[in-house]
Amino acid sequence: MRFGLYAPGKTPRTLINKIHREIVLILNLQETRDAMLVEGAEVVYTTPEEFDKFQRAEIVKWTQVIWEAKLQAQ
Repeated sequence: MRFGLYAPGKTPRTLINKIHREIVLILNLQETRDAMLVEGAEVVYTTPEEFDKFQRAEIVKWTQVIWEAKLQAQ
């Protein structure tokens, strides 16, 4: 499972980069890594561009699954 942060589409790139840098610093703290390991999670991070690419691929994949299974919202 992956987790990510989202921001409004018009958020300035400089702000996104700053938030990303700060989060990477936090994720690199041993205290953070230890706390996440206790919960069964592993710290892995990507760039905002890589996460965007992953998210878009997931939307395509799961849309196809929904269509093929003929699932409908209830």
